[in-house]
Amino acid sequence: MGPDLALAIFGEHTLDPLGLHGIHHWGRVAENGIRLASHTGANQKVVVCFALFHDLKRSNESLDPAHGARAAQSVRLVKSRLKLTADEVSLVLEACSGHSNKVRHSDPTIGTCWDSDRMDLARIGIRPDRSYLSTSPPKPLFDWAVRRARRAAKAPFMEELFGRYLSIASREKYEPRRSRHLESR
Repeated sequence: MGPDLALAIFGEHTLDPLGLHGIHHWGRVAENGIRLASHTGANQKVVVCFALFHDLKRSNESLDPAHGARAAQSVRLVKSRLKLTADEVSLVLEACSGHSNKVRHSDPTIGTCWDSDRMDLARIGIRPDRSYLSTSPPKPLFDWAVRRARRAAKAPFMEELFGRYLSIASREKYEPRRSRHLESR
């Protein structure tokens, strides 16, 4: 992904880029998906693209059932810049649009996308339920993902990709939101 597309993605995210659904979550979802793909045979390019777009258009950090459909719309707008085949774009669109309102999927790539996101639920205090997964991640992989989510592990490649956009100016843009959120606790 080129820097101009990374900037476009970053610019579309209206929530705190360091928040619950921000770049570190995207990075853990990508890392979960890449590792899970080695067991499921999923298309890793689709999995990484899903990770970058799936929560891009959230309107809040809690319930937002339509955010997946809005994320898919963002993919449609930049699909010619993604270096994916038409079939891969279709998979990303279906994975994004369905991840917020469907439970399982029989396609190994879409299932891997959804499961890589679900394995990061521990970041919000929810232990993922394996019965809701589309795939069967090995227990060590599942436990690794849950531990990383609990401690809000950072994904180094996400900081490399988006680091230059996390300038003081962009952090200050979100500081008032972060302050209000902390004051309401």
